[in-house]
Parts: sequence; C-alpha cells; structure tokens
Amino acid sequence: MLSVFAACGDDEVECVQADWVGTYTGTSTCTEDGITEDPEDVTITVTASGTDKLIFKYDTDNSGIETDPYDFNGCDVNASESDQGITLTVTAILDEEFLVFTDELSANGESTRCVIAANRN
Repeated sequence: MLSVFAACGDDEVECVQADWVGTYTGTSTCTEDGITEDPEDVTITVTASGTDKLIFKYDTDNSGIETDPYDFNGCDVNASESDQGITLTVTAILDEEFLVFTDELSANGESTRCVIAANRN
C-alpha cells in the first residue's frame, strides 16, 4: 500500500498574544555611537496589554526599557515613536521559544542600539 501526503500553502506558524507572553533569559549587546559593549546577561518580560498589544520590559547594568503597549503582527513587532527630537524604534521576532528584541534610541545625532537574544524560561 502506498500513502502520499502533501501540504499546500503557507505552513508558517502565526503567533498569537499568548505565544509572546512570558519571561525570557539571554544576553543583551549594546552599541553606542558605533562602539560595541560587552554582552550582558538579561531577563526580558513580555506582558499582554488588552487583547491585542504587548509590553516589553528589561533591565541590565547599562540599559533598560519598558515599552508602551505595541501592536504585533503574528510573530513580529515593529514600532517607532518620537518626541522632542528623541526617537525610539523597537523590533521583535518570536521564533517558537526564542526571542530577538532590538531597541534603538536616537537623539541629537547620537544613538544607542541594544539587541537581546533570549530563550523562554
């Protein structure tokens, strides 16, 4: 007997809010005005806001952030906000239990960019 199984279409997993929510541990590497600092241990927490937004929070010895509630598009977050010449850009990608979170703060021609790579606890 011969069995054949085929799948058509897009087999990518789409993330829902509950997939994001949790605590992740990993490293944060920051670059300030082109100079890369040593990686630091970090814990980043993702919480739900309402039914369709996410809040990211982390602290290290050199940096930290708690975001406003951001929309997500499946397994991706892309947000930017500006106020009085200061711009914060946030991106995040969730790949099953692995989170990559990037925040970039720029003002007056200077910038700081931190990239967190972390696994769900």
